[in-house]
Amino acid sequence: MILAGDLGGTNARLALYDGRGKRRIVEKTYAARHFRSAAQVIRTFLDDHPGAKPLRASLGIAGPVHAGVCVATNLPWVVDARKLARAFSWEKVALHNDMIALAWGCAVSAPSDACILHGSKTPSIKSGVVGVVAPGTGLGECYLVPTSGHTVGMPTEGGHADFAPRNEEESALLAYAQSQFGRVSTERILCGDGLGLVHRFVQSHLGLVDGEASQATHADPNKRVVALAQTGAPAARKAVQMFASMLGAELGNVALRGLTRGGVFLSGSLGAAVVGLEREAVLSAYFAKGRFQEFLASVSLTLVARTDVGLDGSARLALV
Repeated sequence: MILAGDLGGTNARLALYDGRGKRRIVEKTYAARHFRSAAQVIRTFLDDHPGAKPLRASLGIAGPVHAGVCVATNLPWVVDARKLARAFSWEKVALHNDMIALAWGCAVSAPSDACILHGSKTPSIKSGVVGVVAPGTGLGECYLVPTSGHTVGMPTEGGHADFAPRNEEESALLAYAQSQFGRVSTERILCGDGLGLVHRFVQSHLGLVDGEASQATHADPNKRVVALAQTGAPAARKAVQMFASMLGAELGNVALRGLTRGGVFLSGSLGAAVVGLEREAVLSAYFAKGRFQEFLASVSLTLVARTDVGLDGSARLALV
């Protein structure tokens, strides 16, 4: 039996799989910030399933992994594979950047879970490098790179690169964000409170207002703005349109940086919500790469909206 984990900045998802890492037996999701450590949330999961006796674990962590240790990016956790193995008497603990687990999960996802936005087929490492972009608590970006005989997962911290505006409107957004945060990364705009930030900018600088009757009550700013946009609220619709265009541009950037002839996956519920409202804005910006527009036209783009595919990827990586 394998314990697989997808430990992100918001949700800590844990599941038990069979010994081949293919059949999910049971799963549970916890609020990551309610726990002091990865060990604590794992102990809670095992206590919730007292008959479970996993022999090994594979965990995707939101942060860079080096020498079996990960300092989480958006949580006060330090995760050490060897310490976890000793604490739970496991044969092996594999730690992976959560985006690598997510990438593998996308790669093995069922056709019914994939929505092709551009191209004739879903991304495949058989055709070349595959890129994955996941806007959520952070902005995750990574690549699956085929080599002779196997595939290498290449994590990145591309979301922390500088945000690059493409027009006067986005330059004004950058100045607005800089006034609050100083340096502004792409992640600052395209994840977490990013959509909420864009919405506040639209209201304060572009003069659009969402009336009181249309106010949504979601605590999550992204969900609140999406809900407003679905009602036709003008500031929210403009914010989602801007966000969609900037997301499409970043998808194209990832394709260019990795020469992703195998295609690009967009993963997660936020991406799905934005595509649902502004699909053409995403695609228009994705292709708008000057002399490389023809290359982007050859790169397939697929949405995988399921938020738990990282568990499947972690389970597969347990056997690598």
